[in-house]
Amino acid sequence: MRKTISCQGLLLIILITQLNISKLKSQPTLIDTDPISVFHSANELYLNEKYQSAIDRFREYVRLDDSYLLGARSEFLIASSAKELNLSTTEALFLSYMEKYPEQNKDNSVFFELGKFYFYKKKYDNAQKWLSEISNPRSLGQAESHEFYFMLGYCFFRDKKYDKALTAFSRIDENNNNYFGLANYYKGCIYYLQDKPEEALKRFLKIEKDEKFNRIVPAYITHIYLLQKKYNEVVTYGEKALQIAKIERANDIKAYMAEAYFQLKDYEKSMSFYKALLDAGHKFSESDFYNYGYTLFKNGQYQQAISIFSNIVIKENELGQNVSFLMGTAYLLTEDKYKSRNMFSFAAKFDFDKNVKEISALNYAKLSYELGFDKEAISSLKKFITDFPSSSYLEDAQSLLSQLLVNTSNYKDAIEIIEGLKTKNNNLIVTYQKLTYFYALEFFQNKKYNKAKEYFIKSIQTNVDKKYTALGYFWLGECYYQLGEIENAQREYKNFVWVSEAKKTPYYSIGFYNLGYTYFKQENYQEARSNFSKFISLETENTRNNRVSDATVRLADCYFALKDYPNAINYYNNVISNNTQDVDYALYQKAIILGLQDKNTEKMDVLRLLTTRYTSSPYMDDGLFEIANMHFMTGDYTLAQTKFNYLIQEFPKSPYYLAAKLKVGLSYYNMDRTEQALQVFREIITQYPYSAEAREAFKAAKEIYIDMGKADEVFKLMPQQSLTSSFQDSTTYNSAFSYFKKGKYAETITNMEKYLQKFPNGYFSVNAHYYLAVSALSLSRKETALEHFEEVIMKSPNEFVEKSLKNAAEIRFSMMNWEKALQYYIQLEEIAIIRDNTLLALAGQIRCHYKLGEYQQVILKAQKMLGISYASAENKTEANYYIGKAQLELKNYDLALNSFKQVIDANRGDLGAESKYLTAYIYFLKENYDQTIDEILELKDKFANNDYYVAKGFILLADVMVKTGDLFQAKATLQSIIDNYQGEELKKVAEEKLLEIEGLEKNLENSQNGNNNE
Repeated sequence: MRKTISCQGLLLIILITQLNISKLKSQPTLIDTDPISVFHSANELYLNEKYQSAIDRFREYVRLDDSYLLGARSEFLIASSAKELNLSTTEALFLSYMEKYPEQNKDNSVFFELGKFYFYKKKYDNAQKWLSEISNPRSLGQAESHEFYFMLGYCFFRDKKYDKALTAFSRIDENNNNYFGLANYYKGCIYYLQDKPEEALKRFLKIEKDEKFNRIVPAYITHIYLLQKKYNEVVTYGEKALQIAKIERANDIKAYMAEAYFQLKDYEKSMSFYKALLDAGHKFSESDFYNYGYTLFKNGQYQQAISIFSNIVIKENELGQNVSFLMGTAYLLTEDKYKSRNMFSFAAKFDFDKNVKEISALNYAKLSYELGFDKEAISSLKKFITDFPSSSYLEDAQSLLSQLLVNTSNYKDAIEIIEGLKTKNNNLIVTYQKLTYFYALEFFQNKKYNKAKEYFIKSIQTNVDKKYTALGYFWLGECYYQLGEIENAQREYKNFVWVSEAKKTPYYSIGFYNLGYTYFKQENYQEARSNFSKFISLETENTRNNRVSDATVRLADCYFALKDYPNAINYYNNVISNNTQDVDYALYQKAIILGLQDKNTEKMDVLRLLTTRYTSSPYMDDGLFEIANMHFMTGDYTLAQTKFNYLIQEFPKSPYYLAAKLKVGLSYYNMDRTEQALQVFREIITQYPYSAEAREAFKAAKEIYIDMGKADEVFKLMPQQSLTSSFQDSTTYNSAFSYFKKGKYAETITNMEKYLQKFPNGYFSVNAHYYLAVSALSLSRKETALEHFEEVIMKSPNEFVEKSLKNAAEIRFSMMNWEKALQYYIQLEEIAIIRDNTLLALAGQIRCHYKLGEYQQVILKAQKMLGISYASAENKTEANYYIGKAQLELKNYDLALNSFKQVIDANRGDLGAESKYLTAYIYFLKENYDQTIDEILELKDKFANNDYYVAKGFILLADVMVKTGDLFQAKATLQSIIDNYQGEELKKVAEEKLLEIEGLEKNLENSQNGNNNE
């Protein structure tokens, strides 16, 4: 740009020229050194934009002449030349000029030049500083004032001081200056930023045909039409704009057109624009993702819609509600009901759109029902009916709720709902009877017999469906039987068989079997015999059934007890010929009867058969003792000793051990081998002073010593073994025992303690410890009971040791002393006569080994349980359960799965539910997530009423969702547990996992924001 000199400057030059004209004329030879000539030549160089030469000449002039005015002008033009050359000394030169010649800057030209210098160097803060010093911009001249206002306005614009910028740009109002277009462009931008679209549009339209702006402003104009909801103008203007070559922000224009088509409900065109934008890598906002997803949804492309909606972080706002509703619908239409349910659950929480809330709430309830979430379906339907009493869907909700209550396995809530209804029709009453029956049955399977009783009684009292009334009686009898209330059990079994509909149930014959046992336990063998006979007659087609075999044995036992030996042997022979599970017991009982009939030869044959063919039988030692004793009774003492010694050697834990040892001593005595006899008797008295055999040994030894005339030896033996008191303490003991027989356990404890204080090694000390322990256990004084059970165990062998080991093991286990409990369970297995105690001991060992982390031992003992023929189905199910858990700990996943399958097939209680959960967990560990999901859904279906493991399953499902990247579904699953599950333990786990996922989302969001900023 050609520079001009101000009017004031020209006047100075004219004055100076006139003053020196005569001097110029008189000295023509000095023109090269004449200061005025130097000044003129410097000024000519400046005007011709030869700035460095101009600087040199002006400096030459200043050196030659001291004229104030021309010197001031020279230094100003030196600074101006430095500015044009962009020299670093520019500011210093101008500041020096103003310091020397302050009155020369009245036209603000120095401030203007400094402002320009910094503006074009893009140092806008410095530019604004100097431009703001100009008090009268019009004094600069028209062109310079336009430039001034533009520069000042732009500096304000950069500082976001939009009002000041608008004021500055508004001073450039002529259409014929260089800054008109720029001023209008920035005014349009400011109004655009200030959400004043009408004002912005006016400015952009003024310059839309300006070739400097015709590729820039169309994006703004298109967007403003969109903001004004002039959707037809958006698409019309946008189409024309896209025809302009090298149009800027073409993708933004397309995005505005996509939204306009969306608002015009032309979803197909909108979808095509959004697809093109996404393919081109255009950055989408949440609104863009929503609109695109919606257009896909409206065009029936549900899977693609889900994919697009998944880019939106669903939050608790109106957008979040709408997105979750649409995704829920899309998932439903693509048959992914589980994810659909979670989406509707979220959408139903908020009031932003009441219609969406209503439909979502009903869909959530329906899907909960279809997917088997009966508890959630019931609670959500109840809430729906309460929240939307005028809904057009109300009848559907009520019908579905009724259907749910009939079919639910969530008995507790269903029962509470029906109980809470003011009126009930017959169908609801029938449903109530069934629900209370099945709820009770579930408690029974989980061994919660008192709770089961409560609901069986409710079912029976309803008494509308006679079949369920009969079934209620049967299982109520079972509850009483398991609780040891034999008379009550007997009453309910009778009620069962008396109801005519009982014959239509699978338990009719079993009712007589159970009745037989109640009478058997009461030692009413005549009634027991009658009921066992009835049972057997009803099971003619199942003669090899284990229960039939057991009833046959019990029937034989009844005849035995009634001393009807022929019939007893007849039924024992039935068991023996059928070779069923109790054949060894039948052989032993038959042998005893033959002995009572003095058929000793036949008895011996039966005993030999028992002891040779059934060597693993728990009656092996019984048989051996009987054989040895038969030889003893016939006077064959040598052979008797041989047999007794064999029993002693091979069965040192047998309850017959001391009896056999005593018989060996008595055999010596009968053979007049008194020294050997005394040696055996002394061993018994010394080693087992509290046993009945010790008392018998003492009597025999006393008789020998008296016969030998050594009465003093008897007195030596008596004090040493503390047997003298055994004949003095019976009164005290019997007094204490009388309280026990009356069930007065507190008094029993007090009096037994007094007895033991007075006779710590008394004749009845073992008895006292045992009954004191039983009394303490009855009063839940476990530590006292344990102390005395262990005293009985320490004084083993005795008649109470088996029961004491059982109780001590169970108490130690309840105290979590696994090592000591295991020791007692092992001892119990070794000496148990009662089969149930053998099974209990083995089951206890399995549990203890597991608690101690001894997993190989768990497997060995559990496999042993599986090999026992008389182990119950319940015993074998528990064995498989622990094998599965041990194999899981050992990371033998496939073996664990096999065992858990056995449990799941056999048990619908806690063991089955946990096994199903652990099956899902194993597949999770194996990273087979699809199978994990299938197992969890089966867990929910098959064990719906087991809230704990179903909740654990869905926490695991949330882990699967995290692994597969579906964080929203994971959050929704955990939130459902937090909202609906009652237990604090799993609720806390769910809350912690939810926090972890939210933290993960924040990290992902921060990471994405970082990438976007890059």
